[in-house]
Amino acid sequence: MKRTIIGLACLILPTIVACVRNPVQDLPEWKDKTLQEMSKQFGKPAEEYSYTIPKAPTKNWNHGIIFSVYPKDKPENQDVVIKEYAWTDGDYRIRACCHKIKDEWRVMGAMRIHKDVSF
Repeated sequence: MKRTIIGLACLILPTIVACVRNPVQDLPEWKDKTLQEMSKQFGKPAEEYSYTIPKAPTKNWNHGIIFSVYPKDKPENQDVVIKEYAWTDGDYRIRACCHKIKDEWRVMGAMRIHKDVSF
């Protein structure tokens, strides 16, 4: 019995420590996937935001993702629409930043962010 409890603790503790040490986790496996694929996995988004490049946040979880693809100072990017979606996952939010490619909303980047993290 004692060995079982110790063995279980050895399995669970690294996961807990990893979550505490990694309050923001990149989710590269979602890059270029469709919004429909993410919704199939996580359900209906709890949040949705939409804005154009000139109104894009400059200090947010996704500003590097957005401006690496659509630099704010380029005139051709001024009308590009970005959509952000968020799903609740326990103490975390799964966040996705999307742009429209060939009539489909595709993920530019996604992250798993602890609820206590703010930008």
